[in-house]
Amino acid sequence: MAKFEHKKSLGQNFLKTESILDIIVDGGNIGPGDIVLEIGPGEGALTAKLISKIEERGGEKLICIEKDHRLIPILSEKFSRETGSGVAEILEKDILKWSSDEYFEERANKNYKLIANIPYYITGAILEKFFSAKYKPTIIIVMVQKEVADRVVSRDGKQNILGLCTKFYGDSEILKIVKPGNFNPPPKVDSAVLKITLRNDVTRVTDPRFEKTYLSVVKKGLAHKRKKLSSNLRDADENYNWPELFTLLDIDLNARGEDLPFEVWMKMSEEYLKNKTN
Repeated sequence: MAKFEHKKSLGQNFLKTESILDIIVDGGNIGPGDIVLEIGPGEGALTAKLISKIEERGGEKLICIEKDHRLIPILSEKFSRETGSGVAEILEKDILKWSSDEYFEERANKNYKLIANIPYYITGAILEKFFSAKYKPTIIIVMVQKEVADRVVSRDGKQNILGLCTKFYGDSEILKIVKPGNFNPPPKVDSAVLKITLRNDVTRVTDPRFEKTYLSVVKKGLAHKRKKLSSNLRDADENYNWPELFTLLDIDLNARGEDLPFEVWMKMSEEYLKNKTN
């Protein structure tokens, strides 16, 4: 078989180190009845381990979403037994265009986990897609750039848009820092195995509009990092009495958004929504 030529445009950096693959699979805690969704399986190194764990633990099946049509026959041949038995399903799709909600709408079992070595250039789009999905995964484990993982878990102690948006949906942790030599071809940056455990009650408030409000307040409040939080929010909605809200929640008018904990952002968004609708 001819050597596979990786496409830089598709972000194809295939993970090859067995121990790192094991960390990703074990972090998913695959159990009875679980469905696993893998994005960009490549030549199937992670795929093989996921199938093995699904069969060992009594999981239901693995769904592989692969955009590169050149890889479909490679995967189909390698996992012909598993696709034939229904343990694996290989779909030639663009993950950003494929509707997971439509897929799971038609199935009784909607309990799935997203476990993948994803193309780094669509990390944000993938997280946003599954955070906002009607049927969300219970766990997301993805290989991402270390810099992105650091932002998600707020490793420097400072809040940021990506980290606060992620916190709204679940709890995150870095399972492993991964050096470039563990990939073929090696990326130019360090990577990290990121795990996000999603909550069942992601809004934790009764108003269905709260999710949109919270995300909007976070994005506007941190729109300009050098500005004070009060200035950013005033620019976003100059007709709202932000000083009154800050006083109510005991927030310093000179505070910067990056210094406020997640819980304060939640309270601020809740009060903002409540007062805007009264």
